Amino acid sequence: MNKTIQALKDEMLNAPKIKAKLIENISIRENPKIVTNLFSLEYDFVNETISIYYYVEDREYPDQIISFTDFIGLFKDLQ
Repeated sequence: MNKTIQALKDEMLNAPKIKAKLIENISIRENPKIVTNLFSLEYDFVNETISIYYYVEDREYPDQIISFTDFIGLFKDLQ
């Protein structure tokens, strides 16, 4: 797993309400963009993908595009 995805998971570990909002947005399709402390997430509802941008441009934390299904799967093991 790359650093961008791992950092997102780490941020959500102790933020269940934010995690729930990010996942819920997939089904309610309310916000095309959500910004957290460390990330900007852009939802593409047509292609069912999410572009994930780390808060500062950094080669070690590259931008990621992930499917809705894979995004939800990232959080299954988080309590």
